[in-house]
Amino acid sequence: MADRADLVVIGAGTIGGWASVFAAEDGVGRVVVLERGLAGMGASSRAAGVVRAQGGTPETVALGRWSIDFYERQAATYGTDSGFRELGYLILAVTEDDERAGHERVAMQQGAGLTDVRWLTADEAAALVGTLAPAGHRGGSYRDGDGHIDPPRNVRAYSLAMQAAHVELRERTAGIRPRCALQSGQRAVRIQRPAARGRLDADRDRSRCDQRRHRARVVHQLRDRPDLRRRLRLKAPGAAFPARFMPRFRRPALSGTK
Repeated sequence: MADRADLVVIGAGTIGGWASVFAAEDGVGRVVVLERGLAGMGASSRAAGVVRAQGGTPETVALGRWSIDFYERQAATYGTDSGFRELGYLILAVTEDDERAGHERVAMQQGAGLTDVRWLTADEAAALVGTLAPAGHRGGSYRDGDGHIDPPRNVRAYSLAMQAAHVELRERTAGIRPRCALQSGQRAVRIQRPAARGRLDADRDRSRCDQRRHRARVVHQLRDRPDLRRRLRLKAPGAAFPARFMPRFRRPALSGTK
């Protein structure tokens, strides 16, 4: 007999862990996280932990600002935190093209509300960073409020937040395989686990189902189009293809930005 959940998250890394917490806080219902190993034992506990609002598009600027605000509110919200520290972040320009693109990026970021980002000349950058020589670069963009988190502490933080939100974490679930199905006219995700553990169904509409179907359609169309495969530099019909062929799904609007 299949077990049931309102939302199944595969992977207990930083994204999966915090996503499950947000979903539970939003009242999704029963949230289950499946992890093939142990929570945070992959890149999440070994990453550099960089958090910056100096994004390349207005959307990534908004996401960076939201992320910094989230990390700064963690202690008050969850009684723990990911160890975020504002250390400043400098993005150097090496070539003339880098410098031109950097100035355009700063103008875009300031227009998106990131008013404290600024451009430093080569001498200003060298004066700010004691180990940086004034030669070999053309300065760069800088923001004091960017910084990084402590990756192991972040794993601890979202693990505690998952427990507080009553998210069910199931570790060592190697062999899980998501399958898309339609039930009663609604899209669903069916998680096939090892036979001894049965099946876990989730009735939430998931964009991954749509992405898998879209990819299958594109691969099928490419199978009979060797000329198109050559233009896309694909060695085989099932090879990876440029991201522009993937559908773009609407994401919830970011809130809480400064």
